[in-house]
Amino acid sequence: MNTQGVLSRSLAHALNPPLGIILRNAPAARDLPDHDSPDLTEVQAIFPDIVNVTPVTLYVESEIKL
Repeated sequence: MNTQGVLSRSLAHALNPPLGIILRNAPAARDLPDHDSPDLTEVQAIFPDIVNVTPVTLYVESEIKL
C-alpha cells in the first residue's frame, strides 16, 4: 500500500466526522434569523456541536503540516 493512499485515508477518517457536523449544523444556524421567532434552544444545541469539533480539525491540520 502506498504512503499517499494511507495518508489520504487517515485524513479522511479524521476529518469527515467533524466536518460533517459543521456542514449539518451551520446551515441550520444560518437560517434561524429568518424565522419570526427563532428557537433559541435549537441555537444552544447547534453552536456547541460546531465549537466542540473545531479543535479536532485544527489539531489534524496542525499535525499534517510537515
